[in-house]
Amino acid sequence: MNDSEPRSLPIWCRLLLTIYWLLVPLWMLLGLFVSALGPCPAFSSSTDCEWSRAEALWNFPLSQIASVVVGILLWQLLRRFFAK
Repeated sequence: MNDSEPRSLPIWCRLLLTIYWLLVPLWMLLGLFVSALGPCPAFSSSTDCEWSRAEALWNFPLSQIASVVVGILLWQLLRRFFAK
């Protein structure tokens, strides 16, 4: 094997990243859906429910930003350890 040839990630790393990046859009859409529904459960007679500002931000957009950042860091970490 030529030492100057760059190695690619092992198949399990690529599979892990692919699964992660397929699930991230679903997670983002779920957060957007929960944010759109509001704090009261469906068919609830309670009208005095509300989210704190932190809960509202976590539902959308902070959890989505965090999932993208974790995906990028995971990709960089796997590339650093296995594709040297």
